[in-house]
Amino acid sequence: MFELDRAKYRISNTKFEDSFKVPYPFQKNAIASLDAVKQRNPNGFSTMLVLPTGAGKTFTAVHWIINRYINENVKVLWIAHRSELLRQAAETFFLDTNKETLPDRESFVSCTISSEFGRSVNIKGTDDLIIASRQSVVSGDNINYYVKWAKGYCKKDDRKLLLVFDEAHHASAQSYKKIIKTFSKYIPNIDI
Repeated sequence: MFELDRAKYRISNTKFEDSFKVPYPFQKNAIASLDAVKQRNPNGFSTMLVLPTGAGKTFTAVHWIINRYINENVKVLWIAHRSELLRQAAETFFLDTNKETLPDRESFVSCTISSEFGRSVNIKGTDDLIIASRQSVVSGDNINYYVKWAKGYCKKDDRKLLLVFDEAHHASAQSYKKIIKTFSKYIPNIDI
């Protein structure tokens, strides 16, 4: 059973072979569509994954992200506005990490940030995935911790980031616009 605590957790692809779930054909079609958008826009893009309620949007997105981003050492910032959504994303990443989704790495480090879980000051440059509440990112000077993490030690032209807005209909809010504007200053090509 997955239990999210206040600390970072390391996800290892050698322990969870039993958890591997094969995407349904409609989820494979969605993944193929995401791949096509990514391929057509190598310098950054914005797109939206749309599936009916209960069709596995989180699983589909996570399955694609683990293989296309985390496996390729690209940092991922997953932002949601409720603790329930943070927990769901963290659990899905945990359960879908295996040799099929993460063939080129042994593990990755994830950190969950919100008032209920960890704090923004706990973010380390070695974190591959941060799952954070919107408020944790934009509150006070917290965004500076996320920017420092995203910049890492790479030259600006080598920086890559995937921003995920869970429940994308909230993305028109000023706080989300601030997130995009701030990261765009430091990372030339952001996938959203």
